[in-house]
Amino acid sequence: MSIVKIPSRTFIVGAGVSAECGAPTLADFLQPKYIDSVTKQWLVDLNRLTSVVYTKSASPNIEMILSIVDYALARKENIADLGQDDLMMIRSSILNIITEILIQADFNLRKQLGLDACFSDPYVDLGKKCKSFDREVLNPTDPLCKLQFDDPTRDISGVASGYRDTYFKLVRCLNSGEHIISLNYDLFLDYALESQEFYYRNTTDEESPLRASPTYGVKCHGLPEVLAVSEGKHWVRTLGGFSVKQSDPDLKIGVLKIHGALNLGVCSSCKEPIMTGVLPVSSAMSYLAKLPYNLSACCSDCAPRMLIVPPSWSKDYTSHVLEDISRAAIKAISCSDEIVFLGYSFAESDYQIRYMFNRGLAYRRGRPWDKVVVVDPLVERTSITYEKFFGKIEARKEKASDYIRTLDTRWL
Repeated sequence: MSIVKIPSRTFIVGAGVSAECGAPTLADFLQPKYIDSVTKQWLVDLNRLTSVVYTKSASPNIEMILSIVDYALARKENIADLGQDDLMMIRSSILNIITEILIQADFNLRKQLGLDACFSDPYVDLGKKCKSFDREVLNPTDPLCKLQFDDPTRDISGVASGYRDTYFKLVRCLNSGEHIISLNYDLFLDYALESQEFYYRNTTDEESPLRASPTYGVKCHGLPEVLAVSEGKHWVRTLGGFSVKQSDPDLKIGVLKIHGALNLGVCSSCKEPIMTGVLPVSSAMSYLAKLPYNLSACCSDCAPRMLIVPPSWSKDYTSHVLEDISRAAIKAISCSDEIVFLGYSFAESDYQIRYMFNRGLAYRRGRPWDKVVVVDPLVERTSITYEKFFGKIEARKEKASDYIRTLDTRWL
C-alpha cells in the first residue's frame, strides 16, 4: 500500500490577518478611531514633525513618517528646527503610539472574549481561585475554551468573530513540522496557540493528549517559569517552534515572529531574551513590580525592553535574538513544500522577507516550491509583485478568514 505524503506548509501571516481581529494596518494607525485614545504628549511630539514636513491636506502613514525620522538620524541632519535629540524623542513617541494602539486592540479583543478583568493585573486576578501562590494557574486563555467557538448556536460578533475565523481556526489546521512566520507584533496568534492545550485536554487526571507551548525560535527566560507555575505549562523553552506532547514526541509546529512582538523583550542589563507569555512586556513587568518580594526573569537587575522591529525603511534586525529567529525562519522556508501568504503585500521595500526567500531558494538549489498561495482581497494589485519573484502563484481574491475556512482541521 502506498503512503500519501502530506505537503508541509509555511504560512506567512501579515497585518491583513490581524486586521480582522481589530488591529490596524500600517495605513490605518493614524485614523481617528485608533489615534484618539493615544497619550496626548506623544501626539504633540508627532505633530511637531508632521507640521513641518507635510502639508495639511497630506495623509502619510506611520511608516512614511518614521522613515523620515530614521533617514534624518542616519544622515545626522536636522529637520527645520528639530535637532537630533528632538528627532530621537519624536521617534520614541512614534514607537510608543504604535505599541499603545496595539495594546488597546489587544484589550478590545480580550474584552470581547471575556478576558478584560484579567488585563491590568492578570496573574493576581486569576490566582484568586487558587489556594496558594505556588499553586497559581496562570491561564489567561482558559475562558477562550468556554466560548465554545464551534457551537453554531453561539452568537459572537466583531473582533471576537474575526479572531475565531482566523488565528483560532488556523492553528487547528496545522500538521506536525509546519510553521507560521508572523510579521505582526500583536498577541492574537499566542492566544490561539495557548487555547489549543485546553481544547484538547482530557477531563481526567490522565496524561493530556495535547500540550502546546509557543516559542519564538530562541531560548528565552519566561515569567511563568519564574512564577513557579505548577500546571505543566512551559513557555519558551526550545529552539524551533512550540512542541506538542502526545504519543509522538516529535510532533512540533514552528512559530516565528521575525519582527519581534509585544511579549518579547530583551533585558537591558544582561541582554538575555525574555518572553512574557500572553501578556505585553509592560503589563507583565508592572505585575512583578507590585509583588511584596523580588522576582527576576534573568538577572538581579532585570529590566526588559520590548523587542520589535520598527516599521521603517531602515528596519533594524541586528539584535542577536532576531538573528536567531530569522535563521530559524529561513530553515523553515527552505524545508517547506508549499508557502501560503495571508494578508501580506510582499512589498519590494521589505528586503528582509525577500532575502529570507532568496536564502531559502539557495538552500533548495533553486528548486521552486510546489505551490505558492497568495491570499488577499486586493490580490489583483499584489499578484504582479509576487509573480516577479516566484513565477507561478495561486492567487486567491479573498480574506484570510475565507481561505482558512477551506482548510482541513487536522487535530480532531
